[in-house]
Amino acid sequence: MLAIVFSLEKFHQYSYGQHMIIQSDHKTLESILQKPLACAAKRLQGIMLRLQKYTYELWYERGENLHLVDTLSRAYLPTIAHLGAEFEHIITTAFLPVSTSRLQEIQQATESDEASRILKNVILHGWPEHRGQVPSQIPPYFSMRDELAIQDGVIFRGQRIAVPVSLRHDMKRKLHTLVQNPVYAEHGKPSFGPVETPK
Repeated sequence: MLAIVFSLEKFHQYSYGQHMIIQSDHKTLESILQKPLACAAKRLQGIMLRLQKYTYELWYERGENLHLVDTLSRAYLPTIAHLGAEFEHIITTAFLPVSTSRLQEIQQATESDEASRILKNVILHGWPEHRGQVPSQIPPYFSMRDELAIQDGVIFRGQRIAVPVSLRHDMKRKLHTLVQNPVYAEHGKPSFGPVETPK
């Protein structure tokens, strides 16, 4: 995705106002760029905003069929010029209405939960092509795989936290308390943020 932004901005005088066809061997980019901006992870939102001024179509093409690009990527010119920070580093956890203690509890539970560890590993190293190839603990996440991200040891779906299994019962109990006790819901300050549990 960074390569697309870089190339469109580098050749802005040619690409702006023109309908561009971009070929990529990154299959997931197709579905990421088709979703609404609010559904994307915060780290991708800035990149997607920079792409909105361009008119383009993204086509998936197998890497073995992209001969010119593969050749150019292996024969790049070494540069020492430093362009500085091209993208903002967004700390997603800073925008959540979650107390520090609750966030630490979620981080620890994510680290100790087997399904969460497997999910983190798959997010970091890539999803299999088919749902049947996904480890048995995480199939519910397959349909939302392009929305998942990891930051500060916490798994996010867009801007919501994926709550580890060990904390779900406690979270549900607190949510029911808020709904059944409107005084607390109005005047109290809940110590957890928007959460996401797979269906």
